[in-house]
Amino acid sequence: MSIHDLVQDCLARGDLFLLDPLDPHTPRVRIIYLSQPVKEFIENPTMRRVGQLHADLDLFIGGGIITVSMIPYRAGKSYMGLLDPPNDGIWDIRSRDPSPALRLLGGFAKKDVFVGLILRERKLLDVGKSREWSVAIGECKTEWRNRFLAYKPLCGDNFHDYLSNCTSVD
Repeated sequence: MSIHDLVQDCLARGDLFLLDPLDPHTPRVRIIYLSQPVKEFIENPTMRRVGQLHADLDLFIGGGIITVSMIPYRAGKSYMGLLDPPNDGIWDIRSRDPSPALRLLGGFAKKDVFVGLILRERKLLDVGKSREWSVAIGECKTEWRNRFLAYKPLCGDNFHDYLSNCTSVD
């Protein structure tokens, strides 16, 4: 069974959900799958932060130029950053404005296919090597293993292994 088969099983069980862009005319160049809790957040009309988070994720889906950092703790203002330890293949997508800033943690099932599993407010994660960051990354890895068994998130040597139409800030 391939990771693609496991993704399809998760979709059939309702354990993952394909994120559709807000604008139905947005081309689907890349794919984002979301866990149930993240999907519930994005579909909650009472959350004032939902629209901008969804718009930020639409940049990914539509194939917009993505800025990435593959050096943990150096992502700065990039759209995505590889988290520590890099060999685990856990990334965060950063939705900064408006406050509160949000981080969607997940991994790549394959190039241009991101699985977002954990959503956190940035301010609750504290600094880069905090216990809160470690817990969130650990939760993300556990959620990944629960869905994909022995398949680890994609790990590559450069940012083009993960994404098309991207640029590095490193």
